[in-house]
Amino acid sequence: MILTLTVITLLTILCYVAIKIYLNYQKVSHIPGGWQVMSFFWRIPFFSEYMFVNNHHAILDLMRKKGDLENGITRVSLMDRNLVYISNKEMLKEVIITKGNNFPKYFRPYEVFKTFGDNLLTILDANSSSWKSHHQICSPAFTSQNLEYLCEYSSECVDELFSTRWGKKEQELEIGGKTVKGYLTRDIKSDFSDITLSILGRVGFDLDFGIFEKSSDSEIASNGTIKERKHEIEKQFGSSGERMNRRDLLSCLIEANLVQKGVLTDNEIKSDAFIFSLAGHETTSTTLQWICYELGKRPDIQQKAREEIDSILGVGESRRNPTYDDFPKLNYLNQCIMEGLRLHPPVLANFRVAKKSTTIGKYNIPKGTIVAIDLFGSHANENNWTEPSDFIPERFSSDFEERQKTHTDFTWIPFSMGQRKCIGYKFAQYEAFTILSRILQFYEIITLNNESNPSEKVRELPGPTVGPGNLVLFFNKRKF
Repeated sequence: MILTLTVITLLTILCYVAIKIYLNYQKVSHIPGGWQVMSFFWRIPFFSEYMFVNNHHAILDLMRKKGDLENGITRVSLMDRNLVYISNKEMLKEVIITKGNNFPKYFRPYEVFKTFGDNLLTILDANSSSWKSHHQICSPAFTSQNLEYLCEYSSECVDELFSTRWGKKEQELEIGGKTVKGYLTRDIKSDFSDITLSILGRVGFDLDFGIFEKSSDSEIASNGTIKERKHEIEKQFGSSGERMNRRDLLSCLIEANLVQKGVLTDNEIKSDAFIFSLAGHETTSTTLQWICYELGKRPDIQQKAREEIDSILGVGESRRNPTYDDFPKLNYLNQCIMEGLRLHPPVLANFRVAKKSTTIGKYNIPKGTIVAIDLFGSHANENNWTEPSDFIPERFSSDFEERQKTHTDFTWIPFSMGQRKCIGYKFAQYEAFTILSRILQFYEIITLNNESNPSEKVRELPGPTVGPGNLVLFFNKRKF
């Protein structure tokens, strides 16, 4: 009896699941793709063929096998929703720009970032007065003056890492029949996270976290920090009516909000500061890890970048720190950074939802369908890029002005596009450029993984961003 009831129950559940998936599938059956029961972060034996939606490589594989590869679109039908992945540049332009009003953000992926309330990232509709207020207040934090400050302090922070950690942990290795001396690490994520966190403290909040002195300052963007800074800026305004000469992001937020008569609450400012912290810390760290991995495997590309750096920043005693003004001059280095962001975008997709039925390209997207702006898929799309799985910096122009056009053609979109493009995209690029150029001034990067051996293969580690795991790097100290 119990066995019979169990079988009936299981059959009932299976029928319910099948009906739910079929009804969802019927809404988007005109879009080629696949179906699955529900989303998981990993494959499950037996059900693995239909449990892959959160695996970006599997989505790309689905696109190639069952999707419309020519038009860069595929569909996944689940029990409770339909997802449509788009990597075609013209269709992306429709979703993001020309018909963007019909595609606000899908709420679910962004709920986790509302720790202190709504912020620039979590407000779903870019046409809302709330989003416009946040954007208006946040924009002054990313001026060229602030980027100059970023470059200045980033160089200082890298030098601090060299003197307090790398320099004190030097060791000799035999590599390629030669004895080399430098810094060996199996945890470069820790170093780069510390660098970007230290930069964030000073440039973001005018706080010294004392990371390389093993001490710890106050909690990032804590209530006390914000209240103290707000009181200080209000006092300055009240006594002189002039703006303070402070360039950190938090002060810029508070000052801009004061000028705008307090359109944001203290919690909203705190929430925006929190998002800047997360984005400015984690994403740049991940980007640097991947670029070091790629350059460490390709000494010829690395040497070309180093020669460019030496020609502009000098060698030996004449060597100087990279500055804001060097960014448009170090073309090949920036080609390497752009290629690293193309091949390994820290964020793989952004999610929108159709608030009404809308035609994109030749396909109708029904109301309620979740649309994934497939950053990874766009960068792997063979209609956009030749040999997309290879690391080829030369695919980007060596001319600064010409290279900037790539930022607007919807094929290179690591920071998304349109109104919702990452407001800190220049911050991230200038930070990566400064840190990487400073490292190459002093070190040769060597990737020690023998990836023909499965146990040494570098793998992707999922998380807020997708970084490299099992990576072993050696930073060989240059001799002058």
